[in-house]
Amino acid sequence: MFSVAGDFNGIDSKLDLWSKMTEDLEHNYLQYNNQLRQQQFQQQQEYNQIQIKNEETVSQTFDQSNKLNELKPISTPSFTLPQALKLNQKKIAAAKIKEPKIKKEDKEPKIAQPKAQPQQKQPILNITNQMQQLQALTQVKNKFSNASVIKQDFTLSSGAMQIDSKLQPKLSLLEAASKIIQDNNVLAATLEKIQPKIKTFIKDTERATQNIVNGLEQKIQRLAKSQQKQEDFYTKIDQARLQLEIQEYQQQQIANIENLKQQISYIQLNLDNINNFKTQKIKINIEFVLSALEVQSNIGKYDRLIFNDMVYNIQTNEAMQKFDYKETINGAMGFENNDLILAHDNYGKISHWKWTGSQYEFQRLNISMNSRKEASVSQLKYYPEYFNDLLFAVCKGASVIKIKLDLQDFKKSKSSALYSGKADQMIEYKVISPNIMIALYSQNLVQVDIESTKTLQTYNFAPSVTSSIFLLPNFDLNQFPMVMFQSGTQKMNIVDLNNVGYKGNVVGLENVKLLQKLDLVENVQGNEGYVIGNDENNETKIYKLILN
Repeated sequence: MFSVAGDFNGIDSKLDLWSKMTEDLEHNYLQYNNQLRQQQFQQQQEYNQIQIKNEETVSQTFDQSNKLNELKPISTPSFTLPQALKLNQKKIAAAKIKEPKIKKEDKEPKIAQPKAQPQQKQPILNITNQMQQLQALTQVKNKFSNASVIKQDFTLSSGAMQIDSKLQPKLSLLEAASKIIQDNNVLAATLEKIQPKIKTFIKDTERATQNIVNGLEQKIQRLAKSQQKQEDFYTKIDQARLQLEIQEYQQQQIANIENLKQQISYIQLNLDNINNFKTQKIKINIEFVLSALEVQSNIGKYDRLIFNDMVYNIQTNEAMQKFDYKETINGAMGFENNDLILAHDNYGKISHWKWTGSQYEFQRLNISMNSRKEASVSQLKYYPEYFNDLLFAVCKGASVIKIKLDLQDFKKSKSSALYSGKADQMIEYKVISPNIMIALYSQNLVQVDIESTKTLQTYNFAPSVTSSIFLLPNFDLNQFPMVMFQSGTQKMNIVDLNNVGYKGNVVGLENVKLLQKLDLVENVQGNEGYVIGNDENNETKIYKLILN
């Protein structure tokens, strides 16, 4: 594109020269006509002089007549400028004319002044020469005509570039966002470097300080031993030497202590500044639509189903086993190694069972953290993608507990409280990352740190919740922390767990009561998900959720 623009500059300069040459050509043509008229006038004057000279001889008169015939007046041309150029070109076709070099001149070309001598043909040659230049410039004009198309395309392309320039703010935003991510990564890397350095400084400072103190203690102990001896001249000298040594040691080490103190103060000041720095939560507004489509599907994975206290064969729908156990069963969680954990109704009990090939056999009972009779256990959940040995459960219908399992020695399994809510208010809970659990109650949703058990955020809403928690497709705690649940009159509630700025609408689940999300693994796109719900006719159907 830019090379074409450079050609336009050259073409413009040539066009300027062509315009000047055309004007020069017209000027010379007028001069040529004037010269022809002057020649005609001079011939007429000579003719008159010949008529007047009667004293000349007949031969002279005859010669003058012949000369007069040779100098017959030239009539004024009546043809056009191109015809005159063509005619003169034919007359001097044999003449060798040097091809003109076209170049841009800062000054206008000099115009040769016409001469009165009729025998000189300089104007004709000059016109012909100008004609050659005109032809060359005509070729340049043709090139310019073609170039004008290119220039037009270039202009259109430039227009497109100008239109694309409207995207520059977006590109700048992307560049700025990319720079922020890079700076953030550098900050994280710097933090990783600083932490070990500070920890090393703390250990070195502690060790150096302890060595200084130990050195002083040793010298004081030596002085104390010397003082216990029987005093004599040499003992007093030794005590005086030790006292002087202790003073010198203190003077020497006090400088090291001050140096360490300054370093600690400097580090502490900077850490306090960082600790006191209040970060601002950035809020954005990104809207999305979650569409739901009814699908026909048959889903099956397991060969056994536990319902109440019975085990059924899914293929034949026949009962395989009844758990002969006195405790009521509130929930179950199976493992791939044929282990089974059952949750019971009283005293926070859970039991360990193992599949032998034809039935489950009881292994051992374990009493969880709550020993009260009304402490029932339910909603057993296991997240192998995050934990290998942690089992989660609900105790007393409100509190979430975590159980560190030991299936080899089930008695050693230990439980601890994760979050305690109001009694009989729990709807559902989910572990959404190795660090975060969310718990949905009838009037609020809480976000809890699993390690520290600290409540991070609480979301209050009304009316009361009537469904489980649904993680939206593409759920990500940092990038897309969106969950959905249903409240009274089948209203869909979408919560942004980290206040990133998303606002969503649900289309296609009107008058549908959600029952459960299907956690499928195969043939599911990242922006898709499946749920089970009852429609307005109370028919159970599967719905495909698509995130737009």
